[in-house]
Amino acid sequence: ICKSTQSRTSCQTCLPGTSTTQLADGGINPAAGCKACQPGHFAADRGNVACTACAAGYYQGGTRKAACKQCLKGYYQPEGTATHCNTRCTAGKTSSEDRESCVTCDRGTATTDKASDGCLACLPGTYQDVLGQHFCKTCSHGKYQSGTGTQTCETCEPGFFQPDAGSALCSTACPAGQYQDAKASASCKPQ
Repeated sequence: ICKSTQSRTSCQTCLPGTSTTQLADGGINPAAGCKACQPGHFAADRGNVACTACAAGYYQGGTRKAACKQCLKGYYQPEGTATHCNTRCTAGKTSSEDRESCVTCDRGTATTDKASDGCLACLPGTYQDVLGQHFCKTCSHGKYQSGTGTQTCETCEPGFFQPDAGSALCSTACPAGQYQDAKASASCKPQ
């Protein structure tokens, strides 16, 4: 933007977060001054001739801003020029990397009550065999799961038992005077 005084003209470029007006011939209109970028827009550099709209997955609620903010994990914004990002993904889903949409959690994962945590791998003793869930299932008595992010539970082998649900191991052997000839047992049989 240029200003003239008695004998000289001084010019300065618009700061980030502002822009000036470009004329049809490609020149800049010095009389227009620097204008603040409006919500949903930004200008990253000095000397911008126009503010840029925030892309989908991003937002900007303030004026005179040099950047847009990416939506938080678990939230999404499918439209550009957004001034906020408060649409939360539903249970069993989390936001895509670009935050433009939500994606379904894979088997072996689930969301918590807060979609912002993303799709988390099921912990030992749990599993998830269905897509898009917001909880992991607990392994039943006589079964176990030592891994994370799994879709099934393992069964206890004959000679071993697991009385507790949600176990990560099945390493308890039948005590003396008892046996177990079946898989997936919660107890042993007397001899």
